[in-house]
Amino acid sequence: MLQQLSFQEYSSSKDTQYKPYYIDCTSNHPSVWLSVIYAYKGLMLAFGALMAWETRNVTFAALNDSRHIGISVYNVVFPCALGMTVVNVVDYHPDVTFAVLSVLVVFCTTITLCLVFFPKVITNSFLNSPLPGDG
Repeated sequence: MLQQLSFQEYSSSKDTQYKPYYIDCTSNHPSVWLSVIYAYKGLMLAFGALMAWETRNVTFAALNDSRHIGISVYNVVFPCALGMTVVNVVDYHPDVTFAVLSVLVVFCTTITLCLVFFPKVITNSFLNSPLPGDG
């Protein structure tokens, strides 16, 4: 489906005119497709939470990330819910949709990577640093 967006003057030139448009891919049953995709993604998040729960009692400290992985799963769930809501509300505003989804993707990946890897980096840096007086 081709959507004509409102005309905006991008140039002060009188002989050039820009007509922005937005191509939208649609189907006869979009709610079914969205439900299937959301269910699949929800099952993947639930599987990640289950794996974090099952590995919570690992005795090897370097592998016991279940708490951080659980927090990462929660970190992904809430921005995803926010992103789905915003994208469905501002359906024909591609700039807003792109900006919101980009910020949420960068936020989720950054926080998840920090939650999973910073404790390991800090632990390894303190274990490998020389003690005071060792010289």
